[in-house]
Amino acid sequence: MERPNAWLTYSDADMKDLETVAKKYRHFLNVGKTERECITQIVKEAEEAGYVSFEEKVKNMNRKEWNVVITVMDNELKAGFVWESMWKDLQGGEKIIAVNGKRFDKVDAWQAMTTDLIGLSEEQAEIVVIGENGKEKKLIIRKE
Repeated sequence: MERPNAWLTYSDADMKDLETVAKKYRHFLNVGKTERECITQIVKEAEEAGYVSFEEKVKNMNRKEWNVVITVMDNELKAGFVWESMWKDLQGGEKIIAVNGKRFDKVDAWQAMTTDLIGLSEEQAEIVVIGENGKEKKLIIRKE
């Protein structure tokens, strides 16, 4: 019983696609002679395709920018870290239900980390918080 030759089943378009993949692979092998060079090339190609690293997304996380750091916990927006200028009005962990008029009743943590979900682009923003007494309160948070 003779096996069919798979190479004979490819169309001209398939062969062109295969050659493109082979060229990219050969280029990768030429560029990535060591593990370090391979990683550098993989990151370069991923960034060219639109990938943004988690570190890049959160690089400003430790820098004081807003007087309230908004975070996601249990699929809700929360006041994660409250700087001294807001201590009298807000406690860490309080639920934020709206930012600049946009409601956030349920929040996907992955979406919040990988997109500009909240969109804090001005110098200040209005947040609506459920206070300790269960009532809504509006607060202004600011860049500092």
